[in-house]
Amino acid sequence: MQSVTDSGNSTTNGINIGGDLVVSGNTTLGSDASDSVTVKAGPVILEAATGSADALIFGLNDGNKVSVYKSDPTVLRIDGGLIITGNLTVQGTTTTIESNTVSVGDSIVLLNGDYTGSAPSENAGVEVERGTQTNTALLWNEGTDRWTFTNDGTGYFNIPVTSELTLDATTTNGASTANDITIGGLTVSGSAQAKSDHLVVYCTTTDNTTTEMFLNGTNGRIALASNSAASFKGQITAFDLVNQKAASWNYDCLIANKAGNSAIVGYAHVTKIGDDSNNVWEVYVDADNTFDSLKLQVKGQASATIKWTASVISTVVV
Repeated sequence: MQSVTDSGNSTTNGINIGGDLVVSGNTTLGSDASDSVTVKAGPVILEAATGSADALIFGLNDGNKVSVYKSDPTVLRIDGGLIITGNLTVQGTTTTIESNTVSVGDSIVLLNGDYTGSAPSENAGVEVERGTQTNTALLWNEGTDRWTFTNDGTGYFNIPVTSELTLDATTTNGASTANDITIGGLTVSGSAQAKSDHLVVYCTTTDNTTTEMFLNGTNGRIALASNSAASFKGQITAFDLVNQKAASWNYDCLIANKAGNSAIVGYAHVTKIGDDSNNVWEVYVDADNTFDSLKLQVKGQASATIKWTASVISTVVV
């Protein structure tokens, strides 16, 4: 040891110690912020840093300090904020975030990010913890390649795609149908029932063949329950995008289903609103006794693609 100033707390030059150094009192390294401490050996062991009172402290030992210590046998705790300017990799099996607000700068959150194969089988999604109530979830199902959701934690339903957004397989009077809408009723009092619906049917024609309009464009009908009557009214509108022609009609009628026999009561009334087709396009309003339903048919013209849409307002008594 050379050039040690015997003032009780400092030296004027460096100190080289060949053996162990034991300091029993407080130790201050450096006199100001311009000094630095370099430790070339390792590990550096802080045996007593097992509580906040014995922590490794950054800054002054006051209310603004940031401290690091071992709070549990295998847990390192940081009291204070932490900013990481580099990348962070967590290699444990569970990551728990107990904060109430989580802000992620990236616009896409990647799930199942450790998968690198070509045949994924593990579902992924977001689950909502609801305490003593059943959890809900939004889940990607790898078995069906569909986004699904659950409201009860048990039954999962597909999120519809565009081709599935049709009025299909709907029952309102207890009799199931494959593609049709069976018009039943809401109970008013006793055995009297009544209901009103607003529906849409449509189709496309490319020639002058008479074509029926349906709820889903192909086969969904508006059917009447047995022993019921329904009045229908609405508008039928057609447009030829290529030739820039349009036409529209008002219609109304009354259909009765008497024990399985459905027919127009009186006459169907059709009134033309406007027509660019020079009276070539036509519409027909009738009852379909085979399916006990309203039948709306249209006829376009050859070499013309015409889109047809009809609104259907029904008032039903059962």
